[in-house]
Parts: sequence; C-alpha cells; structure tokens
Amino acid sequence: TLRYRGLSVDYLTPMSKFTGVGGTATFDRGHFDLVVKEGRLRDLKVDRAVINMFDLDTDVEKIAIDVSLRGPARTVAEVLDEQPLGFLAAYAVAPSAVSGDAEVRGKFHFPLRKDLKAEMVQVDATGSLRKLAIAPAPLGLTVSDGTLSVKVNNAGLAAAGSVVVSGVPAKVDWR
Repeated sequence: TLRYRGLSVDYLTPMSKFTGVGGTATFDRGHFDLVVKEGRLRDLKVDRAVINMFDLDTDVEKIAIDVSLRGPARTVAEVLDEQPLGFLAAYAVAPSAVSGDAEVRGKFHFPLRKDLKAEMVQVDATGSLRKLAIAPAPLGLTVSDGTLSVKVNNAGLAAAGSVVVSGVPAKVDWR
C-alpha cells in the first residue's frame, strides 16, 4: 500500500493535466488500484476517483477509471474541446460561450496500449448542469437558466431538462 500527494497526471497529451492529486493505492502482481481523494483539473475539483489497473500479469493489461468532478461548465466545455477530442466543434458551440455549474461523473474502460484508438475506449458519463447559459448558441439563439441532465456513452449523447431559449421557456429532450 502507499499514499501519494501533489501528483500531476498527464492522461492524454496534449490535454490539460490533473494536478494536486492525492490519495491511497494498493497493488500486487496483477493489480494497481488507486483511490483519489483530492485533485484538480484546471479549476474543476475532483470529488473522488477510483482507478483500477488490472490483468497486469498478462499481455492484455486493462484500466477502469471512475472519476467525479465539479466546477464551472465552461471549464468542462474547454476540456472536452481540447485536442485530440475536439468534441464541441461538432455541435457549433464555442467553449467561451458556455457558463454555469457542472457536476460530472465519468467511467472509462480500455486496454493499456501504446497504440490505443478512440474506439477501444468504453465511455459512460453522466452529468448535471445548473444555471447553464450558452451565448451565442447555435443558429444565433441564446440559452439561459438551464438545468440539464446529460448522459454520454459510446452510442451518443442525450440531454434532458429545462432551459430558456432566446427568452422562451422550453423543455429539452435532445439525443
């Protein structure tokens, strides 16, 4: 077992690194398990994370990551838009147009390989957005007073809740 504090984690270059990471770990020949109790991704706070690396005694090593973050929705948008992801470009939303508060829980499972491809990563993420605003939003609209639940997985993205679109209250069920 071990304890760690003040670590930086470079998970996908050139994306922003996690900093100030601290927690505990246990390991043996086939597993390396970390429980993260503190850390930041820019100005997002890591509430908790569990990283399980397993099958380390085989030639098909794997990792499972479960991380919960909270903080500004703009930072979440900026991180999702960093390369190599560039996620928001497909939705014509500039990260600088996003504001509000976000809570995100992401689960990732993939093989530990140097030649990792995006399709090898299993993603299951949920989140809630409060006080969401997007100005300008696509099509020249504005979005304000948003409260949304978001789900993302390898099949796609879904968002549901309420927003005000260019001054008109609306219910959202977007897939």
